[in-house]
Amino acid sequence: MSGKAAASRVRRKFGTSDPRAIAQREGLEVVTAPLPQRWWDVLLWDCIAIREELPPKWERWCIAHCLGHHFMHHGNQLCLKERAELLSQRQRQEADAEVFAAWLLVPEEELQALRQAEGDNLDGWKLSEHFQVPNEMVPFRLGLSRNAYLRSIGW
Repeated sequence: MSGKAAASRVRRKFGTSDPRAIAQREGLEVVTAPLPQRWWDVLLWDCIAIREELPPKWERWCIAHCLGHHFMHHGNQLCLKERAELLSQRQRQEADAEVFAAWLLVPEEELQALRQAEGDNLDGWKLSEHFQVPNEMVPFRLGLSRNAYLRSIGW
């Protein structure tokens, strides 16, 4: 199932796009922690750990990203595979989780309604503020640019 389809299914099931509310109702604890420098978030069993002192919009994105892993890849994090296959699978799973986060936090129906209401006045900053997502992620969700994180892992 694609990240887009999974996000839609999760929104319908829980009746919200709020990642903290979904995590809570799913029985996942969300905590902040002093994570290693390159890590912004980690999902371990029933706990989502978010790096301390992230801006609120990035916290939301990271929680949604972890929810993508939870709903789409649950139970296969510790597979033993050949290195090349493992790297390829990791890249695909990271892409799935990023797409899930984008479509969970910026639902198509709400985006279209906002476009209709705002018309030409709608820009990336307004979308970032309305949906409470990082400004840097708006072009990715709109399909206008590649995701910098995914590019950094070779996707």
